[in-house]
Amino acid sequence: MEDWVTAAAPSQQYDVVFSSNTLEHFHDPHSTLQRLMSAASKCVVLLLPYREFERHPEHHHTFEASNLAVAPSREYALVHSIVIDASRHQPCYWPGLQILLVYARTSFLADSGVVLKDLSITDEHATALRDRLLDTEQELARRDASIAQLNDAVGERERRILGLVGDLEAEKKRSSRLYAQVAEGRTELKRIRDVLATRDQELQGVARELATIKATRGWKYLTALHLVRKRVLPEGSLRYRGVRTVYRSGRFLARCARNANRRNIGLFLNYMRLYGPRVALDRTRTYLSRAQSFAPTEQAVARVDVRANGRADELLAYLRDRQYAGVFVMGSCCMGWHEVFKQRPHHIADYLMSAGYLVLCAMNPVLPG
Repeated sequence: MEDWVTAAAPSQQYDVVFSSNTLEHFHDPHSTLQRLMSAASKCVVLLLPYREFERHPEHHHTFEASNLAVAPSREYALVHSIVIDASRHQPCYWPGLQILLVYARTSFLADSGVVLKDLSITDEHATALRDRLLDTEQELARRDASIAQLNDAVGERERRILGLVGDLEAEKKRSSRLYAQVAEGRTELKRIRDVLATRDQELQGVARELATIKATRGWKYLTALHLVRKRVLPEGSLRYRGVRTVYRSGRFLARCARNANRRNIGLFLNYMRLYGPRVALDRTRTYLSRAQSFAPTEQAVARVDVRANGRADELLAYLRDRQYAGVFVMGSCCMGWHEVFKQRPHHIADYLMSAGYLVLCAMNPVLPG
């Protein structure tokens, strides 16, 4: 294992260097990319979130067509790119666009004899057109199948009519049955119309309630406050960013005050003495984030303490009445189970539960500093 970011140069070069969803975590991804390219002798393959205008809190850069270089250095050139809509693939762990980039050394391209037809460089517009073409082809296939079924039904109907021509009495009976079905259909149609009329009345009532709400003084005040906020603090302005920074700093100081004790203060001073204030503050933010994620776990543990509440027999009876494919016990994890973005332990537990297993998770209520 090597640290290519801080090291002066990699200890060796590899034919291909692959990086998946990593560069967006750096404040200066272009200099990090140069480090990766110095470790590759032929190609660098990148997989990045694309056009992520609403960033994940841990992402510091948004990649789009205007900031992705075709030739990031004199030695490398872009030879392949494709935009992938990850939401079209199941299971989906990233509901957005991803871009796959392949950069190759120009010397490697010259030695390998690559020609234009070997390259593929597309953007999101070409990808969207390709997806639409695939959807259209699938829709045409479904329509052809429906037409074939209709043709079969028409042929069957014609054969039935030819068979009924010679039996007039049977046709009369069939007509009687059809008349009865038509009458039932009209009755059902009337019932549907009544239901639709009732739904229309309900929708009109909801619309009136909404109009009443919008006419209230509180709604008008709230609308006016939003307009004033947009005028006084327009999003993206220096004033807006300053107020947001002050608000976030206040929240951070309040969380520090809530979690302040002799032990935590001693750890903070020790980290500041050993590593400096930046590392001490980063460690404090990490501790506060983890402590907040474990707070619901501590409350949940307090609520389901079967030994204190005497519910052990009830829990055993609950488990005994159910059939499981097996029991899987997961060890302590460094994250809460209510996280918005699931990690590998969450995915493993979801997969095992969908396969019929009972999953037991051991959690630490307090994370050591």
